[in-house]
Amino acid sequence: MTNLIGTPVTVRVEIVGGTITKAAMIIGATGRRLDFSDIGQMRFFVDVIAEDGTRIGMWEGANYETAILTAHELAEEWKCQVYDNLIGDAT
Repeated sequence: MTNLIGTPVTVRVEIVGGTITKAAMIIGATGRRLDFSDIGQMRFFVDVIAEDGTRIGMWEGANYETAILTAHELAEEWKCQVYDNLIGDAT
C-alpha cells in the first residue's frame, strides 16, 4: 500500500489486534482441512509503518504483553514512537 502524494507519513510502530472469527485453511500433504480451534481467540500484530507508508509485519501472537514489549524494542531500533491502536495511545 502506498501513501497519497503529499501526505506526510510518520514512521511508527503500531500494535493492532482482533478476534479470530473464521476457520483457518490448513493445506498439507494429506490435503486441505479447516481448523476451527482458534475461533474466538484474540491475536495481536506489531507492524512498522515506514516513511513511504508501507506496513511491515514484524510480530504476531496471542499475548498482548509480548506485543507491547516487542513494539517498544522495535521503536527503539527504528527511533520512533509506539502507537497502540487497541487503546488509542501513542507512547
